[in-house]
Amino acid sequence: IVALKGDFKLIFNQLIKFFKSGVLDYELKILIVASIATVITGLPSYLIFKYIVGGQGIFQVKLLVGVLLFITAMASLVLSSRSVSRRIVDEKCALLLGLLQGLSAIPGLSRSGLTITGLLVLGVSSDLAFKWSYIASAPPITGLTLVELLTGSVKISIEFLLALFSAFISGLFSIKFMIEVSKRVERFKLMIVVAFLIMVSALIDLIT
Repeated sequence: IVALKGDFKLIFNQLIKFFKSGVLDYELKILIVASIATVITGLPSYLIFKYIVGGQGIFQVKLLVGVLLFITAMASLVLSSRSVSRRIVDEKCALLLGLLQGLSAIPGLSRSGLTITGLLVLGVSSDLAFKWSYIASAPPITGLTLVELLTGSVKISIEFLLALFSAFISGLFSIKFMIEVSKRVERFKLMIVVAFLIMVSALIDLIT
């Protein structure tokens, strides 16, 4: 949130405006659509893999996702010469973003990898895809954290606070770094990197 404080401040002001006048501005609308879509796929994915599938089948899922992303990257390479990057995330993009984000409830799947690739496939510019992927993650992550704290699933301790602080610092710098890098790298190259990392992760899971 700190790394994109300007965007979150804008959305917060839009939320206040919505409660006061009922006017739903662009950024807030996109975030709401993405959040609702996240619940649609996230809750079933979480329940199925926690209570039915368990830890089995994660390798196959991750490998399949990696292969599909690689194929998508190749298709994007072919089409990239004919397409122009979109400089806006519309409702359709927000819907896909949320649906893919919900699927990341499946253990082992990368939330940012899925969501960024999904937006890239729709032609969204790389830096905008990274930015909206991180913005859309705020509501579900915040909600899940609050639920775990209220239900006692997570105990507040020195170790927990240190881990939280470390994650905050690393996330702050990595988000800014990745957004800057994404402005200079072509879409299909980013998708190939994400696909490769997911497939390597799947192989590591298989070996270990």
